[in-house]
Amino acid sequence: MKQGLSRFGLSAVLALASLAWLPGSLHAAQADRARPLIVDAGNGFIDRDPSKGRFSVNGPVTVTKGSMLLRAASLVGTELADGYLISVKGEAEQPVRFSQALDAPGETMEAWADTLEYDERSGQAVLSGNARLRILAGGQEKSELRAERIRYNAQTGVAQAEGKADAVRSGEGGLRMILASKGAPAAASAPPAGLPLQTAPALTPKPPSR
Repeated sequence: MKQGLSRFGLSAVLALASLAWLPGSLHAAQADRARPLIVDAGNGFIDRDPSKGRFSVNGPVTVTKGSMLLRAASLVGTELADGYLISVKGEAEQPVRFSQALDAPGETMEAWADTLEYDERSGQAVLSGNARLRILAGGQEKSELRAERIRYNAQTGVAQAEGKADAVRSGEGGLRMILASKGAPAAASAPPAGLPLQTAPALTPKPPSR
């Protein structure tokens, strides 16, 4: 186990336990693989040098690939024969934001971090600095993972989390996993039935006394 993870006690256990939670539920929409990578620099600028196979963008930057959406303050990309490597950064008040539809109907993955590195070829994303990843189902939060660094693969659905390397006690590493309850809420008990109403007998008026 890595030295950083070995110091976290219970937090490390939670991070490793996330491996059993994420596979099967984080597979990105398969249709996204064949979609083109679109980089929009907004009111910024793009500097591309084909001879070096590199390009940089000062934003705000928006990157899309099918349902995948990536927003950042700046971007540096490397062009390879079979795909692209992208590194993006956020700002102090505006972290990088990453979202993508999942194969499961109605489910979406959302993530935030200070920086993000994305390999288009493998679907591997590395979120670093105040990283947060959550799954929404029907617009409701289903699961959430927070860490100093999260590695997420959109093709395999596997995610791994690491806390801060200088943490010495449980709870200081920045690791947290939140899972929605799987148990059905208990049915509310029916109120006690009231006593049956009985009709009072009709009163017969007495004749006036003489």
